Amino acid sequence: MELGGRLAARLRTNLADRDVTVIEGDFATVALPDGTFDMAVCATAFHWLDTAEAVRRLASLVRPGGGLAVWWTVFGDPDRSPPLRPDLDALHRR
Repeated sequence: MELGGRLAARLRTNLADRDVTVIEGDFATVALPDGTFDMAVCATAFHWLDTAEAVRRLASLVRPGGGLAVWWTVFGDPDRSPPLRPDLDALHRR
């Protein structure tokens, strides 16, 4: 699902040879059938949703035994730098 029309169109073009359906709309309001998804993925956007409502909705949309993958662009524990962090920071600076 993609909220932005231009990005949804680009996804449809870029994924035309894949078994993927791009749905344009707002996750909170778009009509989706319950129990039809094997997995829900939310990359860097979950924090914009009402967590309690989003989790309830995802639980109804994903099939029993399905999965949820959520990630943000914050890397690691801010109080403990992982060994590869300096290399990642250098890469981002470049």
